[in-house]
Order: sequence, then C-alpha cells, then structure tokens
Amino acid sequence: MKPHRPTIKDIANALNMSVTSVSFVLNCKGKERKISDKVINKILTYINKIGFTTKSVAQSLRSEKSKILVFILRFTPLLFRRRNNHWRQSQIPLEKL
Repeated sequence: MKPHRPTIKDIANALNMSVTSVSFVLNCKGKERKISDKVINKILTYINKIGFTTKSVAQSLRSEKSKILVFILRFTPLLFRRRNNHWRQSQIPLEKL
C-alpha cells in the first residue's frame, strides 16, 4: 500500500488556513494576493518539513502547458552502420545519398 501523499487540503487543515491561501503561496502569488510574510513563511516551512511536492501532471492539465519538448529524428540507415554492437557513422559522403 502506498503511503498517503499530502494534498493542499491536508496542508491547509494542519495549519488552520484556507486552501486558497495555501494554493496562492504554492503558485508564488502570495505577495500579489496580499498574504502576509508571516503566513507565507509558515506555509513554506511546513511544506519543507513534510516534503510536499506538486504533481507535474496535474499542474500541466490545469495550466494547459506540459513543459515537455519532443524531438523527432529521422534515422537514415545509410548514414550509420552497426559494427561491434555499436552504431557508428558511415563514411559514405552525403553527396552520394
């Protein structure tokens, strides 16, 4: 059985604060939303103490940004050949392809 992963609600309940305040602090909007430095420090200290980490999949679904970069490379067998169980670049000049 997996150990319970703390949620924003768990943090808010433990600190007797609103989920909204905790969310603002986690999203670095505490100052913007006029949350006091004392409350921000209290939340951040507790988060560090329990080892809270955000779920990147949930964040990417919510923000519609995955921050994943994909490269698709075309493999051309003529440019590479297998030798001694390793792929090495072939000596065939590109002009002849």
